[in-house]
Amino acid sequence: MPTPVNSDINTHMEHIKKHITAAIALLAILTLTACNNKDDIEEIFTEKTWKLAFIQDGAERIVREKEYTLKFNKASFTFTDPQKATINGSWSADGGTRQFICNNITTSGNIQGDQVTQKAREILQKAKAYSGDAKSLQIIEEPGNKYMQFY
Repeated sequence: MPTPVNSDINTHMEHIKKHITAAIALLAILTLTACNNKDDIEEIFTEKTWKLAFIQDGAERIVREKEYTLKFNKASFTFTDPQKATINGSWSADGGTRQFICNNITTSGNIQGDQVTQKAREILQKAKAYSGDAKSLQIIEEPGNKYMQFY
C-alpha cells in the first residue's frame, strides 16, 4: 500500500507532466503559426542593390570579371554593367509562388560588347521565378537552366 508521501509525490509528478505537456503543445502551436512560407518581398527586392556572382546558361557558367549590379526600387529595376550600360524595367514578384516577372525592358549604352549584360537582358526578359532571401537571390528563366545568381 502506498504511503501518503509516495501518493503526494505521484500526484505532484502528474501535475508536472500535465504542465510540461501543455507547454510543449503551446510551443508547437507558436512554432506552426510563426512559420510562414511566404517570402518578404520588401526585404528581398525593394530598395536593394544586388551584386552579380555568375550567370548559369545551361551547362555554361559565365563568371563575371567586373562588378555588375541589379538595383530594385519599389516598382522598377536597373541592371548596370562596368561600362555603365544599363537595362531598365519594371518588376513584380509573388512571395507565395516565387513568381517573378519583368516588363517594359529598355537598354541604354552599348550592351552589345558585353556577353554578361546581353545574357542578363535575355534572362530578365524571360524571367518567370526567383529563389532566395535577403542574403542571396536567383532570377530564373523558365523553362530551362538559365539564371543569374546575386549576393
